[in-house]
Amino acid sequence: MPDRHHVSIHSTFPNSLQREIVRQICRQRHKHQVCVGPFRRFGFSGASLLLAYFSARQAGLPFLIKISKFAEAEEELSAVRSLRHLVTDCNVEEDRVFKGVSSDRDGRKELWGALLYSNKGAQSSDGADEPLALREVLYKDDHLSATELRETVAQVFRSLDNAHRDAQTINVTLRKHYKKYLRQDRSTSRIERILGALSQKTQFQFLGTRVYNPLRLLDELPQLVRVRNARVHGDLHPDNVIIGPNKMPHLIDFAWAKPRRDVLVDYVLLENSVRFMSFPEGTDLREQLTVDRWLLDEEGWKMVLGKSFRTTPLGVAYVRMAAAVGVIREQARRCLGGRFSIERYLLTQFIVLYGLMAYKEYTPHVAARALGMIADRLHRTGFDFCDE
Repeated sequence: MPDRHHVSIHSTFPNSLQREIVRQICRQRHKHQVCVGPFRRFGFSGASLLLAYFSARQAGLPFLIKISKFAEAEEELSAVRSLRHLVTDCNVEEDRVFKGVSSDRDGRKELWGALLYSNKGAQSSDGADEPLALREVLYKDDHLSATELRETVAQVFRSLDNAHRDAQTINVTLRKHYKKYLRQDRSTSRIERILGALSQKTQFQFLGTRVYNPLRLLDELPQLVRVRNARVHGDLHPDNVIIGPNKMPHLIDFAWAKPRRDVLVDYVLLENSVRFMSFPEGTDLREQLTVDRWLLDEEGWKMVLGKSFRTTPLGVAYVRMAAAVGVIREQARRCLGGRFSIERYLLTQFIVLYGLMAYKEYTPHVAARALGMIADRLHRTGFDFCDE
């Protein structure tokens, strides 16, 4: 970018790689000034997000710049292009990958790429209401009312409707189909550490309830599973849902959206994230046990909405969590119609949550207990539904 392009500083100024990419974007968009700073989000891939306003101050429409390894950025752009006719909220502002080079301590070069996402439909902002990740507002009444929260979650799945409706029923090899979500042996090692000596048993008491060893259940799962196979977002968690000043959700990060997958993956990914990653710290283990028991049933979330603990701050969080879970499951049933069953839903939820246990951000004991409870339910139910 020529020297006349002034980059205004907002919060911490980006590093040299980010600066190089921001300058390229400014040249492409014929902008002389940009106000840019980091955007808070949770993620495992190493990608980073910048919040950008193409003005001398924090004003106008907000944009998000996602920076990741170049090959990953190219793959994501390819997924975005292929999903444009299926997903109403799948696009980038500039149909290209912006390149940048970084050097490690030994001077080795690494190629990075960036995509520019716009918050489509957002109203022009004077900086008073920056876009936020859904995780930041999920459990806060002053950002989204309970009604707005339900509508926000429903809108997320409405934007994916056409892709999900394109599903075809097929038989898949379980471990191959869900390989990316099982995350190899990292989850197994962490679950073994959490369970300790109990990991050698089949059934046992864990934190106040009977569970079935999830390590054993994984080995007992059927080799072939019948799935509704479709294009999905593939990484749908609350930090990939951006809430703009108009309170409308906007999807970002389609890096996992290229292959066809079990359509239920989107639903259980968001539910697991709402329950075990985004939930406020300070979880009451006894109350959470009550919640998790109810949520083994398709409409158990309705029980949480009427529970008396709603008057405490943590209780309010449980109620908001249940409201979000309720919408997610309603949308899953709407998508699958007569093919939906809570047992089939729980099978996908078990597989995805098992893989997510690899990460410390998933509250270890609460998530491990819920995983064991799901395993117990599936073990007692059997897997006849896989052949429907």
